[in-house]
Amino acid sequence: MIKILSMSLWLIRFAIGACVFHFFYVIICRFTTGRARIPDRYFRVEMAGGLFFICCGAHFGCGRWGLLSVHGMIAFLYLGILTVIAFIDWNTRIIFDCFHIFIALLGIAAVWLWPEHNLMDRLIGAAAVAGPMLLLAFVVEGAFGGGDIKLMAVSGFLLGWRAVLSAILLGGFAGGAYCICMLAAKKLSRKDSFALGPFLAFGLGIALFWGDRIAELYLI
Repeated sequence: MIKILSMSLWLIRFAIGACVFHFFYVIICRFTTGRARIPDRYFRVEMAGGLFFICCGAHFGCGRWGLLSVHGMIAFLYLGILTVIAFIDWNTRIIFDCFHIFIALLGIAAVWLWPEHNLMDRLIGAAAVAGPMLLLAFVVEGAFGGGDIKLMAVSGFLLGWRAVLSAILLGGFAGGAYCICMLAAKKLSRKDSFALGPFLAFGLGIALFWGDRIAELYLI
């Protein structure tokens, strides 16, 4: 009986995550097509939402109500925003400022809810990656877009400097691997550019769970 109840709770968590990500995908469609058109691939986004909800519950705890802790809820919302950013940037090459504001608000909430990162840690995180990216953008035209820089700044404030360093390395490796594969397949030339946001979102998503640990093992 206890096992059945436990499995039922995990199914409920999965369903909640899928429903929330359905809403996120409606936002994606509105930003990319101008209307809430739901293509066939929305099903995969819903499945990702269910899995993300379960992962956040398993990693950050399920809270008093047995669904998701406050820490886990912030993490889940952050993953949702990263998913929206990844899709929209891939389709439009734009990361809208409203998403940076949402992440910044999560970061402000996390100051009190995630005591393992103090304010100084977060302020350093906001500048640790975004600062060098901004300088490089001034030196090399088109090196980074403003949306990418702001994404790393607000994410650094949310996650702390160790995690954001891990994120830029993971995102850079993922983007580099994609670029090499596209060049080898002759689908990109050396003069072409591609959206970096999805790869940064990938790195940030992993860093949300294990960024501090990765930094302690390999970077520091």
